Amino acid sequence: MTESPKSRNAEYSKQTILAVATLLFSQHGFEATTMQMIAEAASLAQGTPSYFFKSKEKLFQAVLEHESQKATLVVPQVLEKLGQNPNPETFISLLVDTYLDFLEANPTFLRLIQWTALEHPKFIQHVQNHWQSILQASQAARMVWISASQEDIKQLTLTVIGMCSFHFFFGQVIGQHLDIQANSANFLQQRKNHIKQFLLAALKGISQ
Repeated sequence: MTESPKSRNAEYSKQTILAVATLLFSQHGFEATTMQMIAEAASLAQGTPSYFFKSKEKLFQAVLEHESQKATLVVPQVLEKLGQNPNPETFISLLVDTYLDFLEANPTFLRLIQWTALEHPKFIQHVQNHWQSILQASQAARMVWISASQEDIKQLTLTVIGMCSFHFFFGQVIGQHLDIQANSANFLQQRKNHIKQFLLAALKGISQ
């Protein structure tokens, strides 16, 4: 069945709204971004965003869902690279490299998460891809530390996410005082190496 021009135009308008909303929400946050701003930036009639997404909150959640979908690919990519060598050392190395590369390549995702945390943390509760990525991270932690309790797995998940993401959120704030350039390729590689060494040493100490 051939798609009608009307259907193609509707899908184009919807995707345009989603892309424009992603940009504006990441720049200005939820509260400061209006549906009118989104419609004007998308060169569409004022009511078009509401027609497709019903409300600003639902549009924001659609943006979070779309951006969080990228995060659900991190652990599967690691498992694919791991292949027939599933030892913890290799797994940790690949996990840190892949997750940091993902964060480096997706600054919009990071800004949206920051705005959500600052303004409306409850919005994330209904973003299925976000929770899927957290569940995957927890499962990865279990693969690295098989004998850990459920509470320890929760703590390890938070530790890995926190260590990998901290400099993206706060590097510009504290970097100058530590004489580091948090957005440089050299620092990113140093950060990867440090986190790997730290995690491997910690797990080695725990297993002894």
